[in-house]
Amino acid sequence: MKLCMTPNGVISLEFPHLANLVKYTQFDTIYDEHYFYFSLISLNKIFSEFDLKIFDATKLPTHGGSLRILLTHKQNTKVLTSSSVEEILKREKKLNLEHKYGFREFQSKTENIRQNAQEFIKTCTKKGKKIAAFGAAAKGNVFLNYCGFNSNDIIFVGDDTPFKQGKFLPGSHIPVVGQEALDQYQPDFVIILPWNFRDEIVEKLGFIKKWGGKFITFIPSIEIS
Repeated sequence: MKLCMTPNGVISLEFPHLANLVKYTQFDTIYDEHYFYFSLISLNKIFSEFDLKIFDATKLPTHGGSLRILLTHKQNTKVLTSSSVEEILKREKKLNLEHKYGFREFQSKTENIRQNAQEFIKTCTKKGKKIAAFGAAAKGNVFLNYCGFNSNDIIFVGDDTPFKQGKFLPGSHIPVVGQEALDQYQPDFVIILPWNFRDEIVEKLGFIKKWGGKFITFIPSIEIS
């Protein structure tokens, strides 16, 4: 990227923010196609080695919290560094992301989420409640397989993508069906697997309220509405 830039050129990069992944225990965003998880601290060090400087950073809601950063040559004096860069670096340092101990509680928090989800599903099943899910997303597969759920726990996963319908989720073998199945089976609970789109999905599937259905997400903690 450095070699492609003119003396006053600018690079724009956007990526999920490691600070949010750690703070909100977003373990389900860790999967095969995501090789790296960036903090501003780490990127600042990497780009400095190539005489590049981060002069602006913007927090975005995408993927549960992302960063968009702007870079240029260190020698470029035509741009001023925004205060947002230092503010985000301070936040990351407060989370101890520059030290190993900043990540020590991540596993225990992840295991706690799994335990709470397993207990909730088990209790509902004993009471004869019907549980479905919505959104056959990659993060959903990570969550379901980590918790050990299958079609005995969740009757199906609804999804609007025709290509996914009529198939089964890898590992859990839960069937993927169209949205209309919710109206047919009228589940008591609908787990929103892509929790970063919770608001949009709740609005789209608001019709489940007519039979008393409720929405639930498990990350970072159980939330029922």
